[in-house]
Amino acid sequence: YASRPKNMHVTLIDLSITPSYSGMVPGAVAGLYRPEETLLELKPLAKWGCIDFVHDRVVDIDVNEKRIKLAGEHQQDHQEIPFDAVSIDIGSASRGLTEVPGAKENTIPTRPISDLVKRMEMETKMLKEKQTRQDEPQNVRVVVVGGGAAGIELSMGTWGRWTPIVGSDNIQVTLLDAGDELVPNESNANREALKKCLQERGISVLHSVKVERVEKDCLVLQSGERIAFTHCLWATGAASHPLATCLQQHG
Repeated sequence: YASRPKNMHVTLIDLSITPSYSGMVPGAVAGLYRPEETLLELKPLAKWGCIDFVHDRVVDIDVNEKRIKLAGEHQQDHQEIPFDAVSIDIGSASRGLTEVPGAKENTIPTRPISDLVKRMEMETKMLKEKQTRQDEPQNVRVVVVGGGAAGIELSMGTWGRWTPIVGSDNIQVTLLDAGDELVPNESNANREALKKCLQERGISVLHSVKVERVEKDCLVLQSGERIAFTHCLWATGAASHPLATCLQQHG
């Protein structure tokens, strides 16, 4: 910030004061990092960079009047913020989460990533508590929807995190992929190495499948096949953020 012009005033707006760093999320899901280790403290970071931080949610942007409109959820004195230039870095939403019936209500989506870390911590805690209360081992059936890099990481990370809790004979992880093969743009050697890693963990991969709807404890595929689960992770890739859609409608 030392090179910033003296007449330039910068404001950072975010709904969270401690978002998770995305690069550490797979490690947090796998239990390699504590959740708090993934967090970015925006207030002290903004103070260090001589930036004003506004803890709120952007609901609209008036490009003609050059004003950002806020929800006023945390700071009532900041309903609108004027600007000369604006950078929109809001990330994305999980593709199909709101379009596929039952997905939002019955799955654990990868976005927002901070919520993913919290949900996985909560589910891990519940598994541990349930395991201590019952004599018989519990059967865990994890289904990961999405065969991209995130889905692959989550399938192996979840297996690694929960297997010591319930035992290798009591966990089944299934990865659903819409394509014909995983990581199709990688080399054959990389694909074979990945297949070996998945096979060593007993992770099943189903190709060329699409989800029709999600029920409370079951996925219904477009083929009519039903896949039961105790936990379903929604890792289908990126879709347009709701705010981006709103701005597009306003032109």
